[in-house]
Amino acid sequence: MDEFELISAITQTLRKNQPRQPQQPDSRPAPALTLDIDTGDDAAALSVTKGCTIVWSVDAFTEGVHFRRQWVIPLQLGHRVVAASAADVVAMGATPNFALITLACPADVNQEWVLALAEGLGSEASALGMQIVGGDVSVASEIHITSSVLGTVPAGMKPVTRAGAKAGDTVAIRGPLGLAAAGLAVNESDLPQAAHQALRDAYAYPKLEKNTGVNAAAAGATSMIDVSDGLIADAGHIANASNVTIDIATRQIHLSPNLVQAAAQLGLDATALALTGGDDHAIVATFPEGASLPEGFEVIGSVRESSNGGKVLVDGAPFTQIGGYRHFS
Repeated sequence: MDEFELISAITQTLRKNQPRQPQQPDSRPAPALTLDIDTGDDAAALSVTKGCTIVWSVDAFTEGVHFRRQWVIPLQLGHRVVAASAADVVAMGATPNFALITLACPADVNQEWVLALAEGLGSEASALGMQIVGGDVSVASEIHITSSVLGTVPAGMKPVTRAGAKAGDTVAIRGPLGLAAAGLAVNESDLPQAAHQALRDAYAYPKLEKNTGVNAAAAGATSMIDVSDGLIADAGHIANASNVTIDIATRQIHLSPNLVQAAAQLGLDATALALTGGDDHAIVATFPEGASLPEGFEVIGSVRESSNGGKVLVDGAPFTQIGGYRHFS
């Protein structure tokens, strides 16, 4: 296929997964964002309801850095891309609505691979109630994908940032910790791959509930972030932005039996994987003391005052290992 034939095939694949935006009955409020012009022109067009706040994110996925083709099939990669980029929007108390995707790849990547990627992109977008409304394709020496997601915060609400945590707050999480990191470690090991398929799936298919952030915001979350680089690293972003100390209690972190088993076979520390492993895209939030936590959130720590800048403790002591993934380090 040439460029324009490929774009047409991708568009058709996406539209199979994404029905047109339904008309709202008169008795229901209008959606915060309405799609006016869909895929097919050089840009999509949206109408914005007055009083609505738009939350907008962008993520890059580079072959050899964020994924390897021998570890994830293109369908899985499509799911990962959409879930990971939508998580940034969800973690600000917004609902993801629309996405723009770009793909750059070598000319020898076959069309079946690209259309399977599009199938995964569209399927995950549909599961999250989103539409992919455009993008771009280009040739490159390796595969690069970018995903830009627009979401909306309900009228009368404000986005939840990293900067609102206060001393006395509770730290809580919804979603797994360490599973994706363990799946990556299995992929890199000589262990029987089929015996640890659940962990490999956790790496390939991060689970994201689109209402997690909205529900947390409605429950009074003071700060929020998704775990993309590791719990210590991402909790550190909250601590730094809020100028507080976050103390993680390891006894309160649920360790999956699959994680514990694989860590033992790999000679790794399961708790360390849970503290430093990224790509699960669990949502971490802080809540005022005594607040009723939304369904699915579990307490994993507390927030204290800090006299010399934000920091993260583990069981009351400084964490001496590397706290998570960092580019350029």
